[in-house]
Amino acid sequence: MQNYEITTSMFPVAPPYDMVYKNEVTDQPVGPHSHNAVEFYYTLTDLPDVLLNDKVSEVKAGTLLVIPTFCTHQLYHEAGKLYERYIFSINTQWLDTVFCEGAPEFSYLKDTPMPILLYPDKKGKQELKEKFEKLMSCEDRTSIAAITAFLDTLSFIHDMTKKLNLKKKQNLPISPSQKKVNDIIAFLQDHLSENINIPEISAHFYLSPDYLARLFKSHMHISIGIYFFAKNKCCRRDAQKRQHGVRSTGSIRLLQLCILLQKLSKDHRYVTQQIQKPVYNKIINGRSFGRPFNIL
Repeated sequence: MQNYEITTSMFPVAPPYDMVYKNEVTDQPVGPHSHNAVEFYYTLTDLPDVLLNDKVSEVKAGTLLVIPTFCTHQLYHEAGKLYERYIFSINTQWLDTVFCEGAPEFSYLKDTPMPILLYPDKKGKQELKEKFEKLMSCEDRTSIAAITAFLDTLSFIHDMTKKLNLKKKQNLPISPSQKKVNDIIAFLQDHLSENINIPEISAHFYLSPDYLARLFKSHMHISIGIYFFAKNKCCRRDAQKRQHGVRSTGSIRLLQLCILLQKLSKDHRYVTQQIQKPVYNKIINGRSFGRPFNIL
């Protein structure tokens, strides 16, 4: 059996910034995650089911996503598929130092809960690629040339963003089936503290249990049972950490864990008693519980 290792729920970006271009086939897509950075993700590949916080939507090639700090996201799911993208990530602490912490003009980079989607025109797409290429050509990111290219790129993106009315909620490109999945996610969020099951969820939406399960997994690429288990557990953990004044990333970590457990399970609909809690704790904190557990 292949070993899957989850070591972090957040992928850190070192100051000042990171700029990469990738055009590769992904063997194992990255699960839901966040960064200590603002991420500008310019996709050159259609992304059919993008998870942005608690919403699933479609993102077309040529879209620039502005993903705020610590925003949970998963941009692609399919192993063996070619994904082309530019990724420009800015360490938030360094950004605060450069622009003075709390500068209102750039608050959308870290204070908004949902990413912003930008759609540059043909000329804008070419300029954006040129600016990203210029950034990548600067090996010393503390040099005057690199800082100049950095400011030029950020200014270009900022000018595109200013054309949007950020006070108005942005409509994501969501299909009818994705909207139904988002409604299910919202329903699950409202019932995290309850011992709810799939028949009860399907009855609420007037759907058959089998259809609901297939619909959810077709867009989320994880079973509804696994998802609910992860959100339920992380809700308890986050509440405990808030009591102690600790920022929690447990929601992302547990969702990653449950995706792992689903991969280890022979039956992709459920995680059965064949999977023991020591597997869970080996990844999370190394402790052994010794009891099996079930999910929905």
